[in-house]
Amino acid sequence: MIDADEQAAPLAELCAELSRTGSTVLATMGNWEHWGEVDRGALDRLYRRSNAGLVVDTWTRIDGLSIYATDDSTAGTPSTLRAPERDGPRLLLTHSPAFVDHNHPADASFDLCLAGHTHGGQITAGGLAPFTPPGSGAYVAGWYDAPLGPLYVSRGTGTSIVPAPFTCRPELPIIELVRG
Repeated sequence: MIDADEQAAPLAELCAELSRTGSTVLATMGNWEHWGEVDRGALDRLYRRSNAGLVVDTWTRIDGLSIYATDDSTAGTPSTLRAPERDGPRLLLTHSPAFVDHNHPADASFDLCLAGHTHGGQITAGGLAPFTPPGSGAYVAGWYDAPLGPLYVSRGTGTSIVPAPFTCRPELPIIELVRG
């Protein structure tokens, strides 16, 4: 979400506002936090002060849902994926969608995988994205059948390199998880 420590205040405000709705707010590391050399300890403290959580290469459990969040696979060094200790629905949060194509253990599977990073190609022509950033793999935006399970890749709200999208609308998807 940020690439410099100076951007912490707006991030803290966003997380605090989201948590005021009663929602659980989780974040993980992306390429820009790594490239900007954002202090991970300071980032973790910022999220905690804002009633949010920084989850990196570990499992967390919320209301019976097992959630695994990775370090970014483009600029960071994610740990080897391992199965959770408990049964139940599993959710994967990863910044760069190509992570789902990496070599993973046979028992690594998820009911839902969420990623971003691609900005939907940011510049599209006729519905095609001629360029996606490294770490995107074959994924641009929307739903995919991926090796680890169903994957949704968000276009997100930001941009990368060129500070403007072209025929690629930003999005802030809301995905409602319903107990079956």
